[in-house]
Amino acid sequence: MTTLTITGNVKRQHSAEFKTKVALDLLKEIKTVAQVSSEYNIHPTQARRWREQAVLGLQGIFAQKYSDELRRKDSLIEELYKLSSTQFFEQIFSV
Repeated sequence: MTTLTITGNVKRQHSAEFKTKVALDLLKEIKTVAQVSSEYNIHPTQARRWREQAVLGLQGIFAQKYSDELRRKDSLIEELYKLSSTQFFEQIFSV
């Protein structure tokens, strides 16, 4: 999609799918940034930004998964402590 700015420059808005294709091509490291930029008709700086956003997004996905696993483990440990303490008190007072 293209829009005309006040200064008369054309501003293109690219779809997420397009940005993903560019970022994946750069992450493969088969072609240079200049080659990919030329192939997709975009500025090299824009291509680098999309690559960096992709890398940060991937790191976020894995960090989120790790933190979810930690939260689940913490809740299981907490449950275990509650069960252990309950069983402990039941044994003490049932005597």
